[in-house]
Amino acid sequence: MERLGSASLILACLWAASPACAQTTELVSIDRSGAQVPEASQAVVSSTGRYVLFRNAGAFPTGGQDPHGWYLRDRQAGTTELVTRNNAGETAVCVGAYGGTEFADMSADARFVAFSSRACNIDPDASTPKYRAYLLDRQQNQVRLIGPNASTEAFAPRIDDSGRRVAMLVGSPNTELRWYDLASGETGSLGRSGDFAISGNGRRIAFIGRLPDLPDSVVWNQMYVFDIDSRQTRLASRALDGGFSNGRLARPTLNRDGSVLVYESYATNLASGAGEYAPIIHYVDQQRSDALRNAQGQPWYGDSPHLSDDGTRIAIRGGFPGQVSNYPHAFAYDTSTRQFMLVSQNSEGMPASMGSTSDACENQPPGVCPIGSIRLFEQSPTISGDGRYVGFHSFGTNLVDNDANGEGVDVYLRDLGSYSSGGIPFVAPVPLAASLKWLLAALVLAVALRVAPLQRR
Repeated sequence: MERLGSASLILACLWAASPACAQTTELVSIDRSGAQVPEASQAVVSSTGRYVLFRNAGAFPTGGQDPHGWYLRDRQAGTTELVTRNNAGETAVCVGAYGGTEFADMSADARFVAFSSRACNIDPDASTPKYRAYLLDRQQNQVRLIGPNASTEAFAPRIDDSGRRVAMLVGSPNTELRWYDLASGETGSLGRSGDFAISGNGRRIAFIGRLPDLPDSVVWNQMYVFDIDSRQTRLASRALDGGFSNGRLARPTLNRDGSVLVYESYATNLASGAGEYAPIIHYVDQQRSDALRNAQGQPWYGDSPHLSDDGTRIAIRGGFPGQVSNYPHAFAYDTSTRQFMLVSQNSEGMPASMGSTSDACENQPPGVCPIGSIRLFEQSPTISGDGRYVGFHSFGTNLVDNDANGEGVDVYLRDLGSYSSGGIPFVAPVPLAASLKWLLAALVLAVALRVAPLQRR
């Protein structure tokens, strides 16, 4: 019976019908009426995968409302909620001007949503179009201004898991990276910066900048990790020879406790054998770096990394490892096995027919377009804290049945299955033809029936 049970599990896996091994792809860019959103991008996944934040890409809603609002999909309740809004529940807009809600982030349980917007109808002091940062408390149904005052621009607030600490860029044209403790009122500056990330526990901030004591010969953007509790700053982009990065860096991501950092890199001197476009994995407490490599030890090239809570899983975008890909796809990477799993595929295992980018380089293979050409702060793909779910956006037309908007960009969630933390090789699957499925099924069943009588003797 044990053999028959194993055979049944294998057969179920062939059709991806068993919860134990099923990997499914779900459309999450659905509007409040339950219809598919014509255009959507970005995909911020909550800790358990229950919630997904996505951004309307211009066609929904209509009627003069902000064409770039953010929505929260509750997969468990089957509801979609506007989160870039004012206290009256109205879409964040500015009369006669573009609303411009460019960025949103949420706490682990989705109670708090931080966003930046040029809206004039949220804060009474915000009478002119200017980027400001806001915090929505969904439990209290309250939206309030956070960060600097309403007269100072603020961009891209990133929030920790508890909703207590927020980091954001303030000022224009020269942007300063500041952090805020919303509970104690503490704040601090990390100086001029570009992209950044905050750890889930709110203690560490990884940021791109240049400390003032560096010589002029050093490339401007180095990678640092700042510890809010100890007030210490460490250089993360330390070169193999003890010097500094010799190339541009971008898009840092931290795991929950801030012990693992991954970022895009143009540098060639941060890890052995790493060339341009090879993401760097940095172990903060050990002060050790390595290039993201495949199972054969070769550097792999991609962009937009995002870490799971324990730092062992990375959602990332790029081409098939060792293969030529027509479009960049979304992948999940296991740091312990150095194996990749294709994320941008449908529930039957067929890769997406088009890519997972949203700019002018959308149809180009990795490496053709420079990392910096893709939108700063783009949040796709992202992985849930538990490492099981990956959110991504794609132009593919074959990811779900009845794709109503054709090649319009949609937001999806890929469930890697309950074996996603081990047990099944982490590889890009190849779809089985129906005839091959039946042949394998017959073979598995025949072996099981032949062995079963021997087990009873």
